[in-house]
Amino acid sequence: LEDSESTFLIEGGLEMSAIWGAVNLTGGEIAKEEIRILKAAFAKCRIDRYEEICAQHIYMGCGIQYFVPQAKEEQLPCTESGIYFTVDAVLDNRRELCERLGIQEEVDTIPDGELLFRMLRRYGMECLNDILGAYAFVWYNQDTNTIEIAADAVGNRLVYYTKRGDVVYFSSLLEPLRLIAPDVELNDRWMLDFLSMDYLSMNSETEENPIQDIYRTAPAQCITITQEEIRKQIYWQPFADFRENRQQTDEQYREEFRKLWSQAVRDVMRSPQETAIMLSGGLDSTAVAAIAAPYLKQQGKKLYSFTSVPMKGYDYDNSGRYIENEQEDVEKTAKFYGNIESTYLDLNGKTPWELIEEEAKVLEIPFKSIQNCLWLTQGMEQAYHKGARLMLTGSYGNTSVSFSDLDVYMNTLFRKHRYIRLLKEVQAFAKSMGFSGRYALRGIIKDNLTGYRAQPSPYGRSFVRKKAADDNGCRQRLEQMNEENFKAVRDFEKYRHLLVHFLALRQIGESYMKMSLVTGVLERDPTRDKRVIEFCIHLPVEQFCKNGTDRRLIKVYLKDIMPPHVFHFHKRGKQSADLVYRMGTDWKKIREEWIQLYDKYESSRYVDTKRARKDLTDKENIEAYSAFDLTRHMYTLLLLQYEARINLTKSNK
Repeated sequence: LEDSESTFLIEGGLEMSAIWGAVNLTGGEIAKEEIRILKAAFAKCRIDRYEEICAQHIYMGCGIQYFVPQAKEEQLPCTESGIYFTVDAVLDNRRELCERLGIQEEVDTIPDGELLFRMLRRYGMECLNDILGAYAFVWYNQDTNTIEIAADAVGNRLVYYTKRGDVVYFSSLLEPLRLIAPDVELNDRWMLDFLSMDYLSMNSETEENPIQDIYRTAPAQCITITQEEIRKQIYWQPFADFRENRQQTDEQYREEFRKLWSQAVRDVMRSPQETAIMLSGGLDSTAVAAIAAPYLKQQGKKLYSFTSVPMKGYDYDNSGRYIENEQEDVEKTAKFYGNIESTYLDLNGKTPWELIEEEAKVLEIPFKSIQNCLWLTQGMEQAYHKGARLMLTGSYGNTSVSFSDLDVYMNTLFRKHRYIRLLKEVQAFAKSMGFSGRYALRGIIKDNLTGYRAQPSPYGRSFVRKKAADDNGCRQRLEQMNEENFKAVRDFEKYRHLLVHFLALRQIGESYMKMSLVTGVLERDPTRDKRVIEFCIHLPVEQFCKNGTDRRLIKVYLKDIMPPHVFHFHKRGKQSADLVYRMGTDWKKIREEWIQLYDKYESSRYVDTKRARKDLTDKENIEAYSAFDLTRHMYTLLLLQYEARINLTKSNK
């Protein structure tokens, strides 16, 4: 490693980077073995170029991924006038930022890293709320001996960090920080909360990890580290001085949303290479395609779509509430726009259990959305081989552009004593959605006259050791979350705050960032755009659903640019609908392996392995299990294996 005093080059372009490094706040040298560990962890990633700065007590690395040719000229990390800086960034409002800096002539040439650096040099960390996009950075001021770490508002990117003695270590990956730690301990709270939540959510807070004393930047967080202290700030406060936007007609709402939505999609489409999309038969991803496909068609380009479908042999059923095979709907969408080339992913007929080990290496920690994560990673991998370095998604749509909760709407009308409006809306939705209006009214009245009651056990059918969970405070945390959700469903003013769901933003962003690093394909989601979320939270509840129409922002405001078939039913797509059938193709072998694993790890501090094992021995046939029953076993076993691996590593140190 050579000492470097690199500075930014003006030429450059869109790039994303993996970042890592260490700073000794007392001036001591960073150990060569620690440098090796930090960099070596990124060998599994699809990195186009490695760059480093090493200056005795400062080490910073950057693994640059090329998403446009100009990124080959980017110089990161950099140092200038006592500032050391490394960044992982794609910015969405470049023109606005260049105008603010008075460098409009550089808008098409200045690299994102330099643009972010200039903003921070001139305005400090106070400007973070004005910077849109996907970014995470580390900024070290040698004069003040201060480290600042920050990430974008919606959690697209993140940095893991830990302070051990006088040294601060950071990385885009968790694993190197774990390997550096001489006395690594599992984080009981994270492990127990993960198991206790008997649903697909993984986290009860935004900063902790499975490893004790290693943290990550939360969405919209700026962290300041000195020798004496660590200070944290959430810089995006969307409900500060909040005022609902009620000054517009429906047509004005429509015009504002259409303009914003088009901008949000186009702003992320900066790559001159091919563009891909995770496309389902539903509203969210189709709304993204509604802007992206025509935009690419103007350039004579295709949009490459990737869709999860059941494995061959599965007798799917699209007649019920869910669409189990979305291929037909995606084909109609492709025909409607004319320039979508579709690929359908069935995981090559393999079971998730066969593929789960490799996916765990990608995501680094136990995870819950087993089959979804597998096909998302596979889709991004195939997109790369089609020449695409950008993958569009719509994963946050249910919480932003297609949010619609009839319970929230009806309960809000009831609570505000708008009984005539309530009756009309119940009748309208009963007619359009095919349910009993009288039954719905009884349910609304009952919901609003019934207070919250704590469950006998908030752990559901999870296999957590209940005493360990109770001793760690899991019961209180889950009850608090359950009560907050109960109250939110009865009042939109409370539910509105859930539309800025930092826990969901954490989970989505963390997974996609890891997939992006490994596959070399950048994931961007316009439904997670900060401007889009802010627009949605300021709307009155009736803009989301009224007059018998739910999910109005898409169904009404974008109707003329969407394919007609997506509006013809009150159904939703169901990815991974074939899970039970798929697992059944090798169930005897899988079940035996699971029983053996529960026996092997019977001393787990977190998993009640006897209860988990009994669940398997009591039910021999695959038909006795729901899809979530199987998913629960898989993520429980992932956590068991992770626990054993960490404990083994610790004992070998």
